Amino acid sequence: MEFKRIAIDTSKHVFMIHGVDEQERPVLRRELKRGQVEAFFSKLAGTEVVLEACGGSHHWGQMFEKMGHDVRLSVSDALRPYDLALTFASGCSCRFPAPWHKFIDFCLGPSI
Repeated sequence: MEFKRIAIDTSKHVFMIHGVDEQERPVLRRELKRGQVEAFFSKLAGTEVVLEACGGSHHWGQMFEKMGHDVRLSVSDALRPYDLALTFASGCSCRFPAPWHKFIDFCLGPSI
């Protein structure tokens, strides 16, 4: 399956994955353990991957870029108003709400 964009909400052990198709419809909601993330993304064609900018996001971003994905790091302060439920599962889906995506600020991607 092809995805337009995939957002990831990271934590120590479990990552929430949320993907949308070309029409911005949610087509993927999945929970992955840390050890499953690399295998999952290595099977996908290159797509836009959105992560919240934090210490670990640079590590993951570099890995995703090596796999051919386009990585965008979102500024967490810009996402707070959209994360209404403040739960781990909803935090991932707020990374790119369709009507608000153009207003979310992104910072520079990971560099070596």
